[in-house]
Amino acid sequence: MNDRKDLGTASENNNLDDKPLEANLKSEGEAVVSSEAVETTPKEDEIADYPHGTRLVIITIALCLSVLCFSLDNTIIATAIPRITDEFHALDDVGCVTAFFIGFYFQSPGRTSKPKFGWRAQLNQFDAFGTLLFVPSIVCLLLALQFGGSKYYWANAKVIALFVLFGVLFVGFVLVQLWKGENATVHPRIFKVRNVWGSVVFNITLGASFFVVVYFIPIWFQAIKGASPIKSGVMNIPIVLAVIICTFISWGGITASGYYGPFLLFPSVVSSVGVGLLTTFHVDSGHASWIGYQVLYGMGIGAGMQVCFVVVQVAVPPVDIPVAMALVVFAQTLGGAIFVSVSDTIFSNLLVQNLADAVPGLSPYIVSSTGATALKNVITPQYLPGVLVAYNHTITQTWYAAVALAAVSIIGGCGC
Repeated sequence: MNDRKDLGTASENNNLDDKPLEANLKSEGEAVVSSEAVETTPKEDEIADYPHGTRLVIITIALCLSVLCFSLDNTIIATAIPRITDEFHALDDVGCVTAFFIGFYFQSPGRTSKPKFGWRAQLNQFDAFGTLLFVPSIVCLLLALQFGGSKYYWANAKVIALFVLFGVLFVGFVLVQLWKGENATVHPRIFKVRNVWGSVVFNITLGASFFVVVYFIPIWFQAIKGASPIKSGVMNIPIVLAVIICTFISWGGITASGYYGPFLLFPSVVSSVGVGLLTTFHVDSGHASWIGYQVLYGMGIGAGMQVCFVVVQVAVPPVDIPVAMALVVFAQTLGGAIFVSVSDTIFSNLLVQNLADAVPGLSPYIVSSTGATALKNVITPQYLPGVLVAYNHTITQTWYAAVALAAVSIIGGCGC
């Protein structure tokens, strides 16, 4: 990691391939990228037509509401999943329910100049070939991770075929990007910017860690503590508040200091410690534990979740900012989708083993087909204590994946 992650000083001889770009933050709040490879003075016919006035206010309000709805969607789904497992009697389908909540749309600001080419050339810019290869490749990967180790053995022909299809389709997508050049979904030149890929790695790993925790902690509350879905949502407030508050503190710190480097290291360290403490949960853990550990983990996540959006905006020229931002957002959601599926497979396999050790007289199938919130209603009293111990141990073991992901995120932070 570079010692100086400065947003307040421009460097004259800055190389886009060798080190991160720096930016001057003008008093009006406009960031100007400084680099020999980037022309800072736009041509007259390429000046962006950015919204202002009433239009800007409406767009800002709409964006805030969309972020609120997205956050509510994630937390509501996470809290509702244990109840959903009761209705469908499919505890091992947690990953399947959550893995496909991926979507992103971004339209860059319009230009004042009009296109000087026909509709066929404009249609070519949509990169239909790349999309037709990329989307199925991700679906194949998610299905392989969902099926492997739970519904089928990893050596099963269906699982292997899905992994092979993913590899072939994804390689095809990369080749299409190289072929399409400037009309590609991801411009090849963006692949060369180290800060962009450092941000992608950071957001994939930190985002995956967050999703693994946020989707399994309601299961712990409802299965181990016997909380209702509504009460479980209330018990989940500490982590949500910590994320929100520390997100604002992080932005304020970057704005005040002009440095983003420390805000990439702090999240990795604190979130690793926080989720590590979550793995110490036991059946009798009290309020001090599950509130305090959630707050600590939420502080780490909140401090780092949005930093990479600053990094990529000062690392690439303005024309590439929409694509770079899209990569960061997609990395965050993709990491969550992939590793929720992985953690669900881990959970399903470990639950069978732990139940066999804790309650050898009970069939593991009874527990896995019961659902998370119905354990105390279905399992007989003589087996219930052992089932809760096995359930608790399985959830905390599943969070080891979140610990590893949070720790690995420091690699991406050091690469920015």
